Amino acid sequence: YKLVSYAGFFGFVSCLSYWYTNNPTRAGTSRGDQFYASFPAGTELLTDIAKVFILFLYLLVL
Repeated sequence: YKLVSYAGFFGFVSCLSYWYTNNPTRAGTSRGDQFYASFPAGTELLTDIAKVFILFLYLLVL
């Protein structure tokens, strides 16, 4: 039961963060784009690959 609740919580939080970063603000740019705007080009790709890798590790552990 504890594992199921952890998984549900993790899914809920990940959906929330996904929605928050990908929904456009009033200016029309998503929060993810605003975050990466202060970094040089190519940083977005690196961090996205890191996120996918971390998610893969999570799934491997579960």
